[in-house]
Amino acid sequence: MQFLLVSLTGLCLSLYALFVELHDVLYPDQESIDSFVPLCDIAAIKASCSSVFSMEEGHMLRYFGIVPKGHIFDVPNAALGVVFYTSMMLHYLLLSNGKQGEGGKRFSKTIAKVMSLGASVASLWLITILISIKEFCIVCVGTHCCNAFILYRLWTDRVEGKRYLKVKRKAN
Repeated sequence: MQFLLVSLTGLCLSLYALFVELHDVLYPDQESIDSFVPLCDIAAIKASCSSVFSMEEGHMLRYFGIVPKGHIFDVPNAALGVVFYTSMMLHYLLLSNGKQGEGGKRFSKTIAKVMSLGASVASLWLITILISIKEFCIVCVGTHCCNAFILYRLWTDRVEGKRYLKVKRKAN
């Protein structure tokens, strides 16, 4: 259940980040744009998620030249997070229903591990950028913690605090 809750937390944080980033597009009237202050922009602790989300690195696929600007896959990192956390929840639910065969479980587990490793590498890269520019983003910290938890649980074969996907081999 912890794995599912952490994945759901990451999904909620990613959806909120996406809302903050796309606010001006969703609500184009000037009054709405001028009056909007994201909850994650907290002056008392010098946290500004909106400035972090608007950085070039906030569109990782474009930043690394994987897609050009304006391409359909030139999406904010938060959209990638939505896909990642949704996939992790589906992975958990598929494994917990018990109807999937061993081969399907193994495949699902491998895909989840690869996705988690990619998300964690991206988190480390983004953390180093935030540290180098001395920015603090509370939403980012939350998603990085979710990524670390998911990575740990998947790579130690502990989705629910106990080992899972033990494949029993027949003795020949």
